[in-house]
Amino acid sequence: MDSNRINGAGSPESPMGYVCSQEHHDLFRQAVNDVRSSAAVPVPAKVPIWSSSAPYGNFSRDGYSWNNDVWGSGAGPQTISVYGANRWSVWSNQPGTGGIKSYPHEAVHIGKPLSAINTLSSTFNQDVPKSGAWDTAYDIWDSSNQHEIMIWTNYTGNSDGSGNVKPISYHYRQDPSGAAIPVYTNVDVGGTTLERV
Repeated sequence: MDSNRINGAGSPESPMGYVCSQEHHDLFRQAVNDVRSSAAVPVPAKVPIWSSSAPYGNFSRDGYSWNNDVWGSGAGPQTISVYGANRWSVWSNQPGTGGIKSYPHEAVHIGKPLSAINTLSSTFNQDVPKSGAWDTAYDIWDSSNQHEIMIWTNYTGNSDGSGNVKPISYHYRQDPSGAAIPVYTNVDVGGTTLERV
């Protein structure tokens, strides 16, 4: 490769794409070095369309809504960022004290009574932290927000229910270590077997 070549537009018959003087050569080398050094600096793949560090910061767009939802006692800072209807993230720095600190979430309101819904499907994916105490869940609420089905898709802890984050339930029995033991196991929900309920 010719180190003086700037781009694919030049050719020996067309010197416009080539460096033609020492001054241009030096400017070209500086530009290449600038690009190389800036390439080493991580650049966000996409700028968020909305971001908030407010405890109850919320945003709505195209039928979806997001809420930072920092409400627990002694909660630390947290920022929610939205990149699109199918992409959002949370940065959170919570103290290692007991109790729930926050529940950042994305929501969509279906607007139909349960009796009018024959089939409803959705998909989601998540990336989770490698450490800390957290859970990720898929939540379904009724229109009065009195009844909830929460499916824990990931949490820190052990498969026997012990660990630093434990599932909760209105009905459960408790083992000697204080961990919630599921009332039901191996329940099929939408073609996926849930180990603990």
